[in-house]
Amino acid sequence: MLFVAVWDDVVKAPLVLYTGRIYLGMHSLIDVVAGIIFGLVTLALWLMIHEYVDEFITSGQNEVGSYFSYTKQQLVEFINTSILSTAVIHLYFPDSQLWSSYEDCRLALS
Repeated sequence: MLFVAVWDDVVKAPLVLYTGRIYLGMHSLIDVVAGIIFGLVTLALWLMIHEYVDEFITSGQNEVGSYFSYTKQQLVEFINTSILSTAVIHLYFPDSQLWSSYEDCRLALS
């Protein structure tokens, strides 16, 4: 029974999905093969490191300070740096449409 569930979920479902994408012209065969290879490599890397990541997360070593643990001077410097970097970007690229909130940033800076 377990083999049938694994066959349906792990083998049959992706094959139907990949075949459908090729048939509908959404992807070529090379796209699908590259995606499968990329997925398998990613899975292999994750299987090699997941124990270390799990241990790191559960040990509590990944905790970072909250906003309340910073001094007022550090927060002011961070905010000033953020505003200054935004202003510099807008000065160098005044007509760029690379960001969706361009007008909002321009209004905030003026």
